[in-house]
Amino acid sequence: MEAGGFVRSRLAFALGAIAWASVAHAQPSQDGGLHVEMVSSPSPGSIQVLLSADLKHDKPIGPSPAAKDFTLWLGGGAAPGLAVARNGGRGKPLTTVVLFDESASYKSGHGAKVALPAIFEYGKDAGTDELALVVFSLDTKVFPIHVGPADFMTDLTSVGKRKPGQATSVTIGLAAAIELAAKEGEPGLREVIVFTDAGDEADVDKAVWAKIITQAKEAGVRVSVVLPTDDKKPGGTSHENWVTTTTNLNRIVTETAGTYLTSWDPVPIAAALRDARTRVKSWLVLDAKLCGAHSGQPVDARVEYVPNAKREAWSAGAQLAAAAWAPGSDAPCPSLCKTPCDPWAECIAGTCQARACTSDGACPGGAVCLSGKCDKPCSEACGGWQECKGGSCVARTCAGDESCGAGSLCKDGTCTRPKAKSSLLIWLLAGAGAVLLIAALFVLLRKKPPPPVVEVAPLPEPLPPEPVIERTSASVDLDPLPETHLVAIGGWATPGERWRLHKRKTIAGGSDDPADGVDLRFPVKQISSRHAQFELFPSGDLWIVDLASTNGTFVNGKKLAAKERTKLAIGDQVKLSQNLILVVERPGASTSDDDEAPAAKPAEASAAAPAEPEKKAKQKTKFDPGNR
Repeated sequence: MEAGGFVRSRLAFALGAIAWASVAHAQPSQDGGLHVEMVSSPSPGSIQVLLSADLKHDKPIGPSPAAKDFTLWLGGGAAPGLAVARNGGRGKPLTTVVLFDESASYKSGHGAKVALPAIFEYGKDAGTDELALVVFSLDTKVFPIHVGPADFMTDLTSVGKRKPGQATSVTIGLAAAIELAAKEGEPGLREVIVFTDAGDEADVDKAVWAKIITQAKEAGVRVSVVLPTDDKKPGGTSHENWVTTTTNLNRIVTETAGTYLTSWDPVPIAAALRDARTRVKSWLVLDAKLCGAHSGQPVDARVEYVPNAKREAWSAGAQLAAAAWAPGSDAPCPSLCKTPCDPWAECIAGTCQARACTSDGACPGGAVCLSGKCDKPCSEACGGWQECKGGSCVARTCAGDESCGAGSLCKDGTCTRPKAKSSLLIWLLAGAGAVLLIAALFVLLRKKPPPPVVEVAPLPEPLPPEPVIERTSASVDLDPLPETHLVAIGGWATPGERWRLHKRKTIAGGSDDPADGVDLRFPVKQISSRHAQFELFPSGDLWIVDLASTNGTFVNGKKLAAKERTKLAIGDQVKLSQNLILVVERPGASTSDDDEAPAAKPAEASAAAPAEPEKKAKQKTKFDPGNR
């Protein structure tokens, strides 16, 4: 192989490995260490969930997981008859069906030079696993299932003697391979590996591909794909058919937790497929009875790891597209808790426990998020120096006066009630008012001669008095903090999720250690334990400080230096690393400056009357700490 070809093959393999990693491990942000790889209903009235676990959870789960340490939630109840095991530790073989493209363009090129050597390399150490070969063009040839590699290699050798086909239909080959894997393989241990150039000459519509993908998902068959290239269509194939085929091959890999590879080198192809085979055998497999299900309807499922009645890990919600219903499958799932839990709590291992949260908006029933747990809501709004705990407003814990709000002091780690406002000016005004009142009384009480009586025409009935409009001071109320939110628009969090800045200083980061004092916790490994600090002032000014984070803090695309402090405006975008994008919002406020100069008077008015001297507007009092 030429040097350039070697570099291209390595690059293609690297891209394929990256694609595989994104397919196998890209999980929703709600995951808590458990990742649902596949959900299927292998037999009527049953459900099976395949899980992978983060290393810190996988090790304590151990090689022989206990069913009592897991809960499989279907809707609002727990699936009965739960059994948990390592996928490769059930005494069952892994069944691999290799699907090989026999079109003339593929077989004489990538098929002979790369695919066949990679298949030989992959299959030679299969041990007691089952292997089968299916070849296809516009029809298929299905070889029998073999235990171990010896007879499988004989079938593979005979492929070279077969006459190549003149056209290809990938869906025909896939349907035959998936059917064989589902018939012969064990649920959770079935896979199809497709070797093709995606040169599909058949006229296939979306409905056929949708049927093939549903067939694989319902049978619990992983589908992996190996292509020679991801950016060049084979000769003799229309561009439209090639794009449709590669798109749907990528989709079936994604939806069945398979492996997607592009390479011209058989050695890394075989290595990646062997690694995936080892990983599949290490997955957890949960089998249980269906409940709360209706025939042909989707079923929502999630899994929790709860050793010793403590939730250590959990998965995001996953969906079984169509359950294999059986009589009794529609019975409600039993509850593990004898009494219903509050809306902000959930049933874990038979007891009602507070839900985990990252913001108030993540807690149902109006509950508040405290230290990563939902807490009972308060019936009334708490003061700036208070916080809601257990349904009551209590004094906020503090480390300094600045965290207690205006007028409150931090004493012995607790905020004090603010004192009533008083000033010398108020006392002076009160004294002046008293003097004026005494003078007015003196004048009224003095005896005066009665005024002469003058007859005048009766006056018309007086109009009702105009309502008195109380005018408030234009100065800024310095006590409460203006309602300010951080709203997720991309990255780790769900778009629209919001966090209110309740305190003068709010620390954001990934640490759950109380000693770090993190107020907004984002459990993302790219976000530092103490990543950044937001400072909100009663005037409405908002500042952000980067706390020497590892992956940086960005404001409107500009990265802040370590310990750099900059001012934020409404509408500014803030990135914590590259994995969480937030925007600053304030209800009722716009991104324009509130203190813009007043609009000029119309020209017509200025021409009609002489210009009056402008009255100097009274400036609002703002408290801005400056870029300290």
